[in-house]
Amino acid sequence: MAGNVTPMMQIDGDPYVDHSLRTSMFFPATRLFVAGNPKAAGTMLRWWLLSAHGVDVGARTAESWWGESAPFQTVWDPGVDLDFAWGDLSDSQREDALTSTDLLTVHPVRHPVSRLFSAWSGKYLIGEPHYTERLAAEFHPLPETIGSEGQISELFERFVADLHQVVEAGDFAAVDVHFWPQHRLLGRPASGDVLELRQETMREGLDTIAQHLLAHELDPGEPLRINETVVPYRAELVSDAALKLTCELYTADFARWGYALERPSSSSRTVNVDWVNDVRGRNRRYGVLHRALMQLRHENDSLRGEIGHLRGREHELLDSTSWKVTGPLRWVSDKTKR
Repeated sequence: MAGNVTPMMQIDGDPYVDHSLRTSMFFPATRLFVAGNPKAAGTMLRWWLLSAHGVDVGARTAESWWGESAPFQTVWDPGVDLDFAWGDLSDSQREDALTSTDLLTVHPVRHPVSRLFSAWSGKYLIGEPHYTERLAAEFHPLPETIGSEGQISELFERFVADLHQVVEAGDFAAVDVHFWPQHRLLGRPASGDVLELRQETMREGLDTIAQHLLAHELDPGEPLRINETVVPYRAELVSDAALKLTCELYTADFARWGYALERPSSSSRTVNVDWVNDVRGRNRRYGVLHRALMQLRHENDSLRGEIGHLRGREHELLDSTSWKVTGPLRWVSDKTKR
């Protein structure tokens, strides 16, 4: 389907669309724009497309400073300078991506229930260091260890209740972007054709993208399965209470993409509680290193900023009229001292 041209100034100030753009990618040669929507198989999709366009993503992200413990999850680290990422595009390329009518715009979307569960379990339940300190005080802390699948269900229900309370008191902007509504993240009308890439029918959508790439004389290759979650989505882990609150939180998402107000079908994988606790323990230990590295990174950035400021002052001084006028006096003084 086609949308209307949206000038860039119309998106300024919308934190949801702005975040989607920051995690978007644009491939000018193949006229492909992929909008950002967290927890909708975006990392896998972009890894595939970057590889198809000649980027060695694994090599680029191997030494990432990002806060997540698996290299394949560092595709958004701004320090790895991935080609075609929104932050690396020129102004003219961004304008092209936002206003051209000959693009295929891809909107990755996912059932709100499995998306919310996966965002919570894949970031917070397993204790990813980058996320463990990002929840507001209203959220209950997790226990030291997980005892059973039933406990995971109870913890998720409690989390959804906390999320509902925080959003009801304020807005989604008060919580992690992984929980933001998809219809708001993908709220910018596209100027060309739009492919709604649903995770539930991912293969069909990927085939459509592959045909688009082939039409632009690029061999897409085969997508890789790179993101194996520790806790797969299971319908039985979502209680009736959690389902009800999720439907209330994401009513517009259900309506926008025609999802049924019910639990989607389960993953074929089962939950390994021992593995969950093992990963949680490793993430706690990794978190110590992560925080130290982040502190060093902030200090390094601060020192670089100070050095840049001092160099700027030095250049201003050397270019000033007073410095040039007093040049002969400094020369005489230097000779006298010698």
